[in-house]
Amino acid sequence: MSTADILERVFAEWNHGSGMECEMFVKSKKRSLCVNDIVCVNGVYFQCASFGWNQVSPEYVIDLENEVSAHPSRTEGAWFALSDVMWERNKKRSLVVA
Repeated sequence: MSTADILERVFAEWNHGSGMECEMFVKSKKRSLCVNDIVCVNGVYFQCASFGWNQVSPEYVIDLENEVSAHPSRTEGAWFALSDVMWERNKKRSLVVA
């Protein structure tokens, strides 16, 4: 399988309602894989985008993990902290572009 095929399969197998949910996902009772989540395929990291995937560096992943771990909303859960961190990063990026 190509990396693109693996990523699409992972997305389908870890999403409620896809009709292709894997047994591990169903048993875990976890939320679906979503935008900003990161998947590693053969040692290469990919971040889920609103459409498709973006390859990211190991340094990016480490930096993101550190920022999420230290974020105040981490007490509510990692997903909340990740969402807040990505929102803040995107806001900063749009200010630089504008």
